[in-house]
Amino acid sequence: MARYVYALRTLSKLVNVSTAFTAYNAYIHSRLRYGIVIWGNSSDILRLLLLQKRCICEILKLNKTQSCRAYFVERSMLTVVSLYVYEAIMFIVNSRDLFVETKPEHEHNARAKNDIRLPRFNHTYLQNNSVYALVKIYNHIPQEARGWPQNKLRRRLNSYLRRTPYYTLQEYFVDNICLG
Repeated sequence: MARYVYALRTLSKLVNVSTAFTAYNAYIHSRLRYGIVIWGNSSDILRLLLLQKRCICEILKLNKTQSCRAYFVERSMLTVVSLYVYEAIMFIVNSRDLFVETKPEHEHNARAKNDIRLPRFNHTYLQNNSVYALVKIYNHIPQEARGWPQNKLRRRLNSYLRRTPYYTLQEYFVDNICLG
């Protein structure tokens, strides 16, 4: 990925910002997206976020110490963490039959009635696997959004994540998500 930062630095001296962002989408964003559902829960995602921020700094000719959060919103771009959240939720929506939903044993509405059941593990290190993370990410979206048609959820989630760039998964889990 570092070679793409160098390529963008060189390219941004020769072309306008729009063309440089087209190159970013073609070379970097596509590689970040590839297989992110599997590797997105690893610690390497933070290193990739730093490289992604360096790319933004190179294209927009920003100081390396300057925050890029506002520029992600301004350019309507997904951070690599937001991209992971988006792809994780859409993976569960598209593969609903692979997961077990929590079914309440009583008639009244329960807060977690539409949650997907998390696998039970005795060891903490097993809770760091990708399936566990996918389910936790999905269970964090609002209850009413889980019943939406797939296209509506896709549009609203994408729009929300472009307005709210996450740098860590902890930011996502702390945030009170409003897709409506």
